Amino acid sequence: MKKYLACIGWALVFFFATSHTVMAFWKGSGYLENTYLDELEYRIVNGRVIIDKISWKSLPWEEYPCEAAFKYMKMPGKLTRCTLTRNIKGFNEEKNYTDGRQLTRSELHRFFMQTGDVGPTTGTDRYTFFNISLGSSLGSSYGSYIPTGYDDESAQIPPTNPPPPPLSCSMGGGTISYGSLDESKVDNAKAKTSISVYCNRQASAHIVANQYSNTTGMPMGNNGALAAFLTINGSPAATGKRLTVSSWSSVSIESTLRKKNTQLPAGAYQGSVVLTMNVD
Repeated sequence: MKKYLACIGWALVFFFATSHTVMAFWKGSGYLENTYLDELEYRIVNGRVIIDKISWKSLPWEEYPCEAAFKYMKMPGKLTRCTLTRNIKGFNEEKNYTDGRQLTRSELHRFFMQTGDVGPTTGTDRYTFFNISLGSSLGSSYGSYIPTGYDDESAQIPPTNPPPPPLSCSMGGGTISYGSLDESKVDNAKAKTSISVYCNRQASAHIVANQYSNTTGMPMGNNGALAAFLTINGSPAATGKRLTVSSWSSVSIESTLRKKNTQLPAGAYQGSVVLTMNVD
């Protein structure tokens, strides 16, 4: 009676990639009617407004925006007040001027382009807007807003969702052992095990055997007399298996032995294969 010992092991490699993009467009009114807010990404963190990204198209280029806005709106009397405002979810920041030439173009651009921690929020005001408002000596007032109709539900600029944590995945290794087999039971002998796959958030994973052939299998030993044919969750290992991973998942690896020669020398047979997990 001949006895055979077969072991199968594997190493593991995985790759992943993610991306996240937010883009929007909002038009202004009045003096700001030719100005567009191309992109605004902000978050509320511990009760404070964090602007991550902001970009504009056609910010005002007059040297003195308050003076230019007063002329543009054709307001009666003399300019007595010019207020530059940024309101984001209850955080209202104002800069007030009493002369048409106090606010310069570069100061307006810096105000509109500011990023980072800009201040606290009450969390009760849902409106987000930028504004230049004017007052005259005859009591008239006017405001130019971005976005137009900022107090309409359709014009809201909500905070961006917190970015997801970086995708992180891992895959455990394993060994399939047949133990000792009689010669008559080697061909078509089956054995299996399970490996654990983990991702910290939902991802699509493709697990495949690297440098493995579905036709010739995995050589067991050096004499070419025995090979193991592997499947991953029932699919041929070189084809691989795609699955959705959210936290821990179990993957079945099954091996079927096939004799390549009629005569199979007694002894220990073993082989190894690398499983690759591509994640996106």
